[in-house]
Amino acid sequence: MPFIGELTLDFCDRSTSGATRADVEAALAQTPRQRDWFLTLTRSNEEFIDVVLEDDATYFVHWQENGKEMSSASPVPEDRIAAMVLAFYEHMPGWQSGLDWQEVGHKRGLLGFLR
Repeated sequence: MPFIGELTLDFCDRSTSGATRADVEAALAQTPRQRDWFLTLTRSNEEFIDVVLEDDATYFVHWQENGKEMSSASPVPEDRIAAMVLAFYEHMPGWQSGLDWQEVGHKRGLLGFLR
């Protein structure tokens, strides 16, 4: 079931309210990616997905959805990032399957899960 509501895209130094799929795809396609690269999608109901590039090729993901707040237990392969973010954008069930997740505390956003 698609999410009916507005999404905000925070990407590096830009914030876009009412982000479209094209906005998200353009952010995901931007290269080169440097250590400070990040992408956050936040739904109007405060559910979110944060993706952070920790070094040249190590991505970590933190998300909150349906009352769960989780962080990737290990690095997420780069080739999974775009599909995962777009599936979250489309509110597709099971978008987070196939990876190991660990429950996190009550801190929201990037600062709450950066190592």
